[in-house]
Amino acid sequence: LTLRTSTTTACPRLRVREETVTWQKGTAWVFDDSLVHSVEFDVDHTATMAEERVVLIVDLWHPKLTDMERDVIQDLYPSTAVK
Repeated sequence: LTLRTSTTTACPRLRVREETVTWQKGTAWVFDDSLVHSVEFDVDHTATMAEERVVLIVDLWHPKLTDMERDVIQDLYPSTAVK
């Protein structure tokens, strides 16, 4: 789950594989980030981007994963979150 929270005036485009959507402030997208994806901004490269980009990212478990599969993934990619 990805939610654009910043007040950046530029509207970035989120591309996942071959699908591209314009990312509006306050809208959320759920996509499989194991697929090739990117965010594109239309930026005037002669100007500096003084605005900060803030994105809330929430990782969700696929509902069809078994407990064993989740355990393996957690072992491969341990959380860096403070507990």
